Amino acid sequence: MNDRRRFAGLHFFNPVPVMKLVEVVSTPETSHETHSKLIGFCKSLEKQPASCKDTPGFIVNGLLVPYLLDSIRMLERKDATKEDIDADFSIQCIQKLSGQFDLPHKSWVALPNQTDTRELLASTTM
Repeated sequence: MNDRRRFAGLHFFNPVPVMKLVEVVSTPETSHETHSKLIGFCKSLEKQPASCKDTPGFIVNGLLVPYLLDSIRMLERKDATKEDIDADFSIQCIQKLSGQFDLPHKSWVALPNQTDTRELLASTTM
């Protein structure tokens, strides 16, 4: 790419027709104009844009993956049952989310599909 000011990314969530959030990912070189156009594009799709830097996991996966890993560790240590972990998370969460072991769209956010993100986060946080 010749002009890095025009480079940015959009991170949609599955299933795209249902999920409203889109992460608008900018680099230090991304221009305000490029960022603004992407925000406008997301809004034209009736999506909710959330701006973030190009960091491992962006916003959602940066929060979600550590939660998933911690809950797996709790289950492995037998600190709690998967039902209690899911119930506590579901009750405490601001939005109505299912617990990680009871995701309504397991085929889209299944634990095996998180492997690349987990590995990337692990390699950048050590």
